[in-house]
Amino acid sequence: MRKVTGFLLATSVFAACVGTASAADLFGSPQSGGLPGMPSLYSPAHSWSGIYVGLNLGGAFGDFRANATSGPLTADLGSVSASGILGGAQVGAQLQYQHFVYGIEADFQGSSQDQSDTYNVAGTPVTVTARMPWFATVRGRLGWAVDDVLLYGTGGMAIVDGKLSGSALGVTASVEKSHIGWTAGAGLEWAFARQWTAKVEYLYTDSGDIEIANIAGISVNGRIQDNIVRGGFNYYFY
Repeated sequence: MRKVTGFLLATSVFAACVGTASAADLFGSPQSGGLPGMPSLYSPAHSWSGIYVGLNLGGAFGDFRANATSGPLTADLGSVSASGILGGAQVGAQLQYQHFVYGIEADFQGSSQDQSDTYNVAGTPVTVTARMPWFATVRGRLGWAVDDVLLYGTGGMAIVDGKLSGSALGVTASVEKSHIGWTAGAGLEWAFARQWTAKVEYLYTDSGDIEIANIAGISVNGRIQDNIVRGGFNYYFY
């Protein structure tokens, strides 16, 4: 009788342990991302929600175009290709809902992009230099996160600064103006630590027409259309 009672007691304890383990597998546990008594929900390996700041470095290549407008008539003055190195900083904020990530980012960039050409005007050499000293953007971001990797598209407003100078017979004149244009692109961001990410990004920017001068009713405009490739790091505040 005692053997039978002991066997039944041992069987009951074993069944209770198995039942507890099965319940933990079914409903999850705080350590596994679930809540006691509740089914386990989607829990990303990395959270992309937060405010972040970062630095970037890259290169730019594109076209500096010029045209002259008088009333309804516009004359194309030609274009030059220019390339250079750029670097700057960015700040942003975003939220994550399941796999979707959306937010806003602003950045400021210094650029070495410039191009110089020399023309012969009535037997006199004239050197014209086009530069883009800086630009800034304010963009929306919409992405798809898979654990530690975020793929995103981005687009918004670009503020582009253009500088044009001319030199002839030892005299140099220059003008510098900025203009609001637009930008769009895409990127990939990787979380290699809890609060640190690395990214690579492509942007296309178009400054729109920047009025360089207005002489006797003739408006001389410049336009910068750029391709930007840059990499950088972000630090998230959690």
